[in-house]
Amino acid sequence: MPFDPSQINTGSAIYTRDGEKIGTVKLVRDDYIRVDASMQVDYWLPLGSVGNCTPERVTMSFSKDELGAHKTDLPGDEETPRSVRGQGFSALTGPNTQSELYSTDDRELPPSEPRPGD
Repeated sequence: MPFDPSQINTGSAIYTRDGEKIGTVKLVRDDYIRVDASMQVDYWLPLGSVGNCTPERVTMSFSKDELGAHKTDLPGDEETPRSVRGQGFSALTGPNTQSELYSTDDRELPPSEPRPGD
């Protein structure tokens, strides 16, 4: 029997088929769940990947090892592998790490060049 998407609540725990917790439901939009993953950038999973759910728990139809194949940065963008999208940047959230926010040459402009806004 198919699951009822109306049972998916914000804050419900999300688990893989093999029982690994991957985060909590942050938002359900269209046919996707936005996952609030601890110490990671949020990502989306298609509702079609849900195996079953209750109001407190969503269990996906894939194992933890298969999670990367189901993640997407934006709903509907799963056709492009996550590893090549943005090369370190998420269109939704910006850089994936603090180190990607800066490059060595943009931390401080040389004194001979005017600073933006001067």
